[in-house]
Amino acid sequence: MVLLERYRASERLVCRVVGQQRSTQRHNGKVVDLEEAKLRHRLREIAAEHIRWGRRMAYIIEPGSPWENGFAESFNGRFRDEFLNTELFTTAPEAQILADRWRWEVNTLRPHSALQGLTPLEAAQQGVAA
Repeated sequence: MVLLERYRASERLVCRVVGQQRSTQRHNGKVVDLEEAKLRHRLREIAAEHIRWGRRMAYIIEPGSPWENGFAESFNGRFRDEFLNTELFTTAPEAQILADRWRWEVNTLRPHSALQGLTPLEAAQQGVAA
């Protein structure tokens, strides 16, 4: 993209300015070296040999296609929206402390739909009481 190269702006900013979705930008696949190709081939062989667990445990996400892992993408989006876009930090240790606080809040105090609207702390207490 010309704007990306000319103004050294991030892809996210350029797409927002131009009014395009980032997913419409296709990256040229990187050139895979021989060692990486061998490794990927071997991982596919392992997955085929161990059908019972291979498809789950040896699943390969190709470079340039992070959308193949919906759980990671969901977390990344939530983390970006709820933490990175709202907090202001100036140092890496400060960012780590704030991220730990956010993680603790999400994992203990916030209700989750997978837990029928309970917080993880409430669900754990009910599990012990049951």
